[in-house]
Amino acid sequence: MKLPSIDAPSGQNWSCHGCSNCCRGGLLIVLTAADRQRILDQKWTLAEGVNPASMIEPNGSGFRLGHQPDGACVFLDPDGRCRIHSRFGEAAKPMACRIYPLVFHPAGKKVAAGLRFDCPSAVANRGTPLAAQTESLRPLAALALEGMPANVPPPSVFTEPSDDWPSFLRFVRRLERIITSDELNLGLRWVAGLRWLATVERARLDLLHGPEVEGVLDNLHRTAVVSIKSSPTEVRPGWTARMMLRQQVLEQARRTTVEDLSHLGRYRWFLVVGAVRFLLGSGKTPDFGSGFTPVRFSAIESMSPPDAGDADPLLTRYFLVKLQSLAFCGVGYHGLSLRDGFRSLALQYAVILWLSRWHAATAGRTRPNTIDIEQAIQRADHNWSHGRAPVDRLRLLVQRGDLERLCIAGGISTPSK
Repeated sequence: MKLPSIDAPSGQNWSCHGCSNCCRGGLLIVLTAADRQRILDQKWTLAEGVNPASMIEPNGSGFRLGHQPDGACVFLDPDGRCRIHSRFGEAAKPMACRIYPLVFHPAGKKVAAGLRFDCPSAVANRGTPLAAQTESLRPLAALALEGMPANVPPPSVFTEPSDDWPSFLRFVRRLERIITSDELNLGLRWVAGLRWLATVERARLDLLHGPEVEGVLDNLHRTAVVSIKSSPTEVRPGWTARMMLRQQVLEQARRTTVEDLSHLGRYRWFLVVGAVRFLLGSGKTPDFGSGFTPVRFSAIESMSPPDAGDADPLLTRYFLVKLQSLAFCGVGYHGLSLRDGFRSLALQYAVILWLSRWHAATAGRTRPNTIDIEQAIQRADHNWSHGRAPVDRLRLLVQRGDLERLCIAGGISTPSK
């Protein structure tokens, strides 16, 4: 099998540091048929610390890995190491375990690589630069994309389908430049990107090609930046925007475990109660554990945003990886267009800053610090590709101008008095 060429994000490091975070917490690891057979052929015994009767459990029409009573993977040993890896090597593990936290998405003649930031090493930028690991990533990319058609078309930029990857990627590269610009703070960069895309869509520039169009796209970017720098902007979202932001926070903050699914009625009631609380924004938040425990909504929503010097570099790196790895549109994110995927990222920015306040309030701090931002990114990114795409919510926020306000305000929900 021909191995794909890899396009890895710049400025992002990662190596596994053996924290075993991904092996704990009762997370559901689905097995392929080959995974299941390979594990059965390994002939595990009770003497080796694994109960063969419970190491693989039914999961709908398929199977998943079993769990220990504390929620850890059935193959995690007391030292925090994978028994399969220790005994048979990395290649013997289930596919999901081998690939995590890496993600791979088609990008024309190459494959775009990225990371899931619910991995602590990814969010902390620890390890070897991904750009220096492209050769070792190639077999993993082939494994991840196995069974996918050879010529996957690019996502739509707006609504029109396309088969021209270079034309699509030129829009992605411009959004990367907008998000990494040092002329504006990160919240205003999102506004510049949103306005740039809106102007391009109105002019239907996605259907045109040639060097003249490239110059127009660049000029529109400059115009968006200048207009933001020279004109005051209303930053306080209205009641509807505050409510929709909280609902999105709820979806991004929850972590569904196998234990939750085994008590589905109780878990659904917990989510219903949580949805009502987040809808009203009064009283205390539900208990989502791990630094996101019950605190008053008023304490979260009256808190100042984190210092830009702490927040912007970390968040810029996170969102740049999302853009460069195409983990925000097409097959990387619910089949969304570039426009809707970028809007989803903008809303994710507001969600992360809201969660950073929640984490800070839980710890008794009056303003989020770097630790709070890292924990917020890990929590929000866990559900990024698994949760529902908030297309209808985004459409209403854009129509009302509230998505820009949420970005400018840094996720602040409380209106000024």
